[in-house]
Amino acid sequence: MKIFLNTNKHIVNTLIFVRNCLGHVFFGDAINLPLTQLLKENEDIETIRRYIDFIEYMYKTGDEAVQNIVVVTILEYLGDDKDVLANAFNFFSDDIRKKSIEVERFLGRYWRNL
Repeated sequence: MKIFLNTNKHIVNTLIFVRNCLGHVFFGDAINLPLTQLLKENEDIETIRRYIDFIEYMYKTGDEAVQNIVVVTILEYLGDDKDVLANAFNFFSDDIRKKSIEVERFLGRYWRNL
């Protein structure tokens, strides 16, 4: 019986962990992949603007977990490619630009000429 109770505790902890990670997985796929491609091409300005506006909205209105998704999942990913990040900077508000610079500095890869 003790083993079963410990297993239940493990299952509950796993479910909590998975619930907390799902936002990162979903928004990583739903935003990062298409937005990165759009920013590489840098032609469909209207669609890029909609994505960036949504990211801004998430950060401004979201709780700490949502803000973490923006910073850890989205901004870090955009910073993986210097040209993508440079193009994104053209659309970012001052707040998101500052947060992105903070992320890049933390990761030791801040592109000084952005």
